[in-house]
Amino acid sequence: MVRCWCEENGDMFYSDDFCGNFTIDCGEEPESVWESELVVTGTVSVYYAKGCSDGLLVTILLDGNLQQSFIVPLAIESAYGNTRSFTVREFNEIQITCIGEGEQSCAGTYCINAHYFRNQES
Repeated sequence: MVRCWCEENGDMFYSDDFCGNFTIDCGEEPESVWESELVVTGTVSVYYAKGCSDGLLVTILLDGNLQQSFIVPLAIESAYGNTRSFTVREFNEIQITCIGEGEQSCAGTYCINAHYFRNQES
């Protein structure tokens, strides 16, 4: 969904929601699950449904530089998984790492509620 909130000096302010599923092998390199040419401000939520790891490492980047990282632990006492969210001022990439060992994989979903300016002419 795209909503225009305001216009300022020829730039439009937008709010978008981006969501997707992921399956990542344990012990592998970080996998980029979302990238944008635009720099956004927003909230990143990651749901860890099931997997071989005690947790997922979520890395939030701006042009390849670390902005924030957080762990989404496996919910051992719940059959419903676990979700963690973090709000970040500027970013354009989200990576997820399944930090366990084994031949299985980690699965879940991510959602990004992003806010950004975009020039009307681009």
